Amino acid sequence: MRRLLLFVPLLLTFAVPAAAQAPGEWNGARAPELLGQARARRATPHADSGLVDYQARATGYVYFYLDRKDTDERTLVKVDQVALDVYWGAPNRTKQRIVGLRDVSRLPNRMAYHLDHLTIVQDEFGDVIRMGEGDEVRDVPHPAAPGADSIYDFRLADSLTLRLAGSPEPVRVYELQVRPRRLDRPAFLGSLYVDRTTADIVRMNFTFTPVSYVDRRLDYIRVSLDNGLWQGKYWLPHEQRVEIRRQLPELDFPAGGVIRGTLRVGGYRFNQSLPESVFRGYPVTAVPAQMRESFPFETGLYDGLNEE
Repeated sequence: MRRLLLFVPLLLTFAVPAAAQAPGEWNGARAPELLGQARARRATPHADSGLVDYQARATGYVYFYLDRKDTDERTLVKVDQVALDVYWGAPNRTKQRIVGLRDVSRLPNRMAYHLDHLTIVQDEFGDVIRMGEGDEVRDVPHPAAPGADSIYDFRLADSLTLRLAGSPEPVRVYELQVRPRRLDRPAFLGSLYVDRTTADIVRMNFTFTPVSYVDRRLDYIRVSLDNGLWQGKYWLPHEQRVEIRRQLPELDFPAGGVIRGTLRVGGYRFNQSLPESVFRGYPVTAVPAQMRESFPFETGLYDGLNEE
């Protein structure tokens, strides 16, 4: 029997500014250079790393709140807990399987989530960002996509030195701030964090211009994608946070619905020679409902609320 080795990420122990510095000029020489390196790296992210495939487990929660404008409180309506098996194979094949899913409702509701509210972003959204299967956001150019220089302004905002447990050398990360040149077009607004040595994108924090929202009831979508450094050389998904606020005009009082999702990925297994059959069919599948509901979650349905 082949031995399967599980690895844990090099966890961040502390981060300090590399040097006190003011943000650079928008579209200054250094920002486009770093962006070009990140763009080239995205084209072949693991070509020189020896990574052939991986399997991992993602778990997390999705919360649905009622958010009244006349109070500072949010009322919890529904909690979903999800578990997924996550697969990747070179050059860029992906597959996710929902193996656990359970929920509880605190108030009557008809909430049904889009599939991508319950799954992991494995490719930093590709060159075009879509959310809600295109019903919420579609056709937003990724700031590191080819041709994005004509759509966005970039600024080198900060640099951090990350000292990671188990890593012999500190990791230098640069923050690239991104803003659209035109606010009347669908666009990304936020920051990319780039590994100075490898040019891997290690974190993305962003929202969208208002015209990006296909559903005009949307107030905002906020996204945070964090990668972890595995085996000292693979930047791979570690934590994903999404918050979506939508107006609810059908109610008799001013309120909105807020979806907050947090997913964490771990238990990576590398280079197992995954068979081609793993990647056949739809990119996201699910085991039968009875199996999903009986999945042995290690935490309770409400355990994640302490972090909210």
